[in-house]
Amino acid sequence: MDSLRSKFALFFLILFCLILVSYGCGRPPTQEIADAEVALSAARDAGAQIYAAEQYESAESKLEKARNDLEKYHYTNARKMAIEAKETALSAKQIAEEAMEKHRIQAFDALQSAKEAMKAAKTAGAKENDPEGYGSLEALIAEADTAYISKNYPVVIEKSEEAKLKARRLELAAKRALELKKDEAEKAVIKETQTEYNSHTVQEGECLWIISEYERVYANPFMWPLIYKANRLQIKDPDLIFPGQIFQIPRDVHSKDVESAIHKAKNRGHWSLFDGK
Repeated sequence: MDSLRSKFALFFLILFCLILVSYGCGRPPTQEIADAEVALSAARDAGAQIYAAEQYESAESKLEKARNDLEKYHYTNARKMAIEAKETALSAKQIAEEAMEKHRIQAFDALQSAKEAMKAAKTAGAKENDPEGYGSLEALIAEADTAYISKNYPVVIEKSEEAKLKARRLELAAKRALELKKDEAEKAVIKETQTEYNSHTVQEGECLWIISEYERVYANPFMWPLIYKANRLQIKDPDLIFPGQIFQIPRDVHSKDVESAIHKAKNRGHWSLFDGK
């Protein structure tokens, strides 16, 4: 009798264990799937879609398989996929966090460099020289700023590099335009000198020495005897010239005449009144 009771007790114990095991295997893995969803969300917040795309997509795929198996009551496979999805998502999160910090530093440096290039272009006159081009440069910098705020650092780097190259081109174009303007101005001055200053109207307080010293005349005060010689009919005494007189400025002068004029001015001393020499 006791043996029979022992056998029944053993039977019910085994049956109870089988029920527990069966219950464990047959329990829907809702908690495991929920944990995987939380891990995937954390990975997404860390930028895994950008910085660990392969791992993130793998975690998404595994989680989707877990959900499909759950709907088909394949709880064992669903649990396995959910656990793998969680582990993959956590790995993606770690990779993304490390990569994001590295890219953040690179993005910051690239953006600052682009802004410095834009400043240099503006200083060179790019905004006035090419308003449309400078406007597109400002737009690129604005896009990079927006991407930096949203932590999309690869876009920051891409837009910053593009902006830096554009800024450099605008700067060089502005400098070339400025050089052309200077060349044109210099040509205009030369032309003006060759035309307007073939003659000079005496102003109050001027003398031949002062007139000859003008940059637009000879830029050398010792060459004044050339003016005196060319205007002897008006100048009776080199020390006496009068406002309103119009003197011709000789241009095609032989080098020997220039040397002679300078020698005479340096060695003759002061002119005397009515010196007819």
